[in-house]
Amino acid sequence: MKKLILMVALGSGILLAGCQQNSGNQDDTTSKTSNTTAATSTAATSEVNSKVTDKNGIVVPKSELYDETITKFQSAHTEAIITSFKWEAQGPNGQVEVEGEDSSQEYKMIFDDSGQLLGDTSEVNDDKNWQDDEVKTDAVISLSEAIEKAQADTEGSVTSAELEKDDGVTKWEIKLLHTNQEIELTLDAQGGKVLNKDVDD
Repeated sequence: MKKLILMVALGSGILLAGCQQNSGNQDDTTSKTSNTTAATSTAATSEVNSKVTDKNGIVVPKSELYDETITKFQSAHTEAIITSFKWEAQGPNGQVEVEGEDSSQEYKMIFDDSGQLLGDTSEVNDDKNWQDDEVKTDAVISLSEAIEKAQADTEGSVTSAELEKDDGVTKWEIKLLHTNQEIELTLDAQGGKVLNKDVDD
């Protein structure tokens, strides 16, 4: 009888120890799952926060945005020339407009600051001298270079940058905001030399 009680007590002890070890394994699994979820959440947050803004909270365009959006325009409208490129900050976001034309249509493509297409519109082109407005996008400094040149000359947050041909000369028009003043710089698009500077009080 004593042997039977001893064996039952011993069996109960082993069973309880096994349950406790299994419970520990469940805690480990829960902990690992929780850590994995936290890591995934952190990665997602980092991706969302990868957008770069300056000290005033105004978005800074990514360096490849110019080439990326120009290429997408040229792929979508293979016969068209490009007549203008414009990047504009909208607080922590930005937007790009690429315009062009061919002998029958004028085109406008709009992209967000990641290069995703937002819209593509066209209308009839009745300009007989449409080819005079062509901007040779591969013969000018890029958006990032234009911004760098402007900020080397004038302190401030860049709010817009537009590339177009004016009186036969291809120019970058860069607008900056500094202590509640808007400054507009006109740069030679080929070398980046400052051609004009206007300060709006």
